[in-house]
Amino acid sequence: MRKPEPVTIDYVPSKFSRMAVTPSALSRDEALKRATEAVANLMPEAEAWLAADLDQLSELLEQMQRSGGPTEDELRRAYMLGCSIRDGSGQFGRNGMSIVANSFCELISRMRAAGKYHKDALATHLNAIRLVSKTGLSGMTEKNLETLANNLRELVDMFPNPDVQLRAEQAEKRRQWEAKQKAAGNTP
Repeated sequence: MRKPEPVTIDYVPSKFSRMAVTPSALSRDEALKRATEAVANLMPEAEAWLAADLDQLSELLEQMQRSGGPTEDELRRAYMLGCSIRDGSGQFGRNGMSIVANSFCELISRMRAAGKYHKDALATHLNAIRLVSKTGLSGMTEKNLETLANNLRELVDMFPNPDVQLRAEQAEKRRQWEAKQKAAGNTP
């Protein structure tokens, strides 16, 4: 068996390494307080942003239905709008909306990977996003939200998960590499 060569690590000063050791001008508590205030000040605008994203997503899905199916660009735009709704709603305390929008993003991702289009699954997710955007959690218990999320998951699971195949391919490549290493007398 071949001995591995010694590893040397050279320290290279960089702008990032200098910044990483520079003391902050604010204490942690002060930074958190300011961030919380900034988010609270943006709350009224956030509702308008989420509503605008939801309107754009609705228009895009209607356009996709009228044309008989989506283009790759339309699916990408739908995914990006879903991500915007998911991230924005999560940031501004609309967790139910974030959960449903995340399911929408997963659905689009799987549809793109499978090369399939299911307008009813998309419409169902859009209606679910609208439902939780209107009610928040005021008209919906956590149990109801969990049931909704599980039902949406069933729609998403109609499409194969590309990550499962990718993990299987990576595991097979790893096994092949280990077999080559073993045959060459190297231990992985």
